[in-house]
Amino acid sequence: MLFFNRILRIKIKAIIVLPVSVFFISITGCTENSPDTTFPDRNRVIASTTDRTGRQEIKENKFGKNVAGTRTYIIGKSVKGTPLVVTDAGNGKEIGLVIIGSLHGNEYNTKILVAALESIYHKNQDFIPSHMSLFFLPAVNPDGVTYNTRRNARNVDLNRNFPTEDWKSDAISPNKQSVGSGGISPGSEPEIRALTKWLLEYVKQAVEHMYVISFHSSYPPTGAVQPGYRIYGDPGPESEEFARFISRETGYKFLHTWISSSRITGEFIHWCEMNNIWSCDIELPDYNSPSVIPHGKKEPTYATFRKLLQELLYDFFSLYSEEGNGR
Repeated sequence: MLFFNRILRIKIKAIIVLPVSVFFISITGCTENSPDTTFPDRNRVIASTTDRTGRQEIKENKFGKNVAGTRTYIIGKSVKGTPLVVTDAGNGKEIGLVIIGSLHGNEYNTKILVAALESIYHKNQDFIPSHMSLFFLPAVNPDGVTYNTRRNARNVDLNRNFPTEDWKSDAISPNKQSVGSGGISPGSEPEIRALTKWLLEYVKQAVEHMYVISFHSSYPPTGAVQPGYRIYGDPGPESEEFARFISRETGYKFLHTWISSSRITGEFIHWCEMNNIWSCDIELPDYNSPSVIPHGKKEPTYATFRKLLQELLYDFFSLYSEEGNGR
């Protein structure tokens, strides 16, 4: 049974698969002094290659060809100037699924997981329904990953820095109030400016409906899923439906809100809901590699989310097949 009941109410008279113009961002990207990347920039296209150690290398491709039909580009830079690298795949305009990791730098296993999922669809474009596009951002906080710290290079918790109405500079991070953890102002950090600009000005313009999964760690022993919300503690209906589906498929605990003695402010999934983006946080059960079987589970984390992504794509495919056949 499809979980996308609200989308099913949308009457689609016909599905016409059209080639989508591919927009790329300049490799110069966002800098600390110039955070506003102009979309699109067709003059400089970048593609990815992988060296023998498995590290991804970014290089210019002025001829505009894409590796395996995917598009790899830079949406901005961190405080230290590290590129925020995105890969998207598929040319569908109806539904976009965005998957991000390492919003907190010490949650390195989320970066590995997102990169592993990206690799599947980087190599297998046929797995993606024609009306869909996938977007992967393995590390929102690359400086935090480098130094194995929750916060970015300016000691700001990026998941407290989103421009929401409840933003506070002295935010709860992670479980107690911390001076300056929310940044000096809403969206003050270059990583957050780059992420929000990309989602609103690129992804949201490319697809009709956008879903976002943000991976975190950890919530032992089961893992957890929390939907996006406009009002704290009251999930948005579409995001809740999305999160409950993921909870059922993975066995992860469903949370109406994060368990905390104080209110969390400036949070990503709150910002998403405010901007009509359906979202959820997924907390992995531990900090271990996705190739490891978590305690009490029957399969590695990677296998769990490979299957989940297949189920999500199947449901999206079934949705549009039924609508296209006039059912």
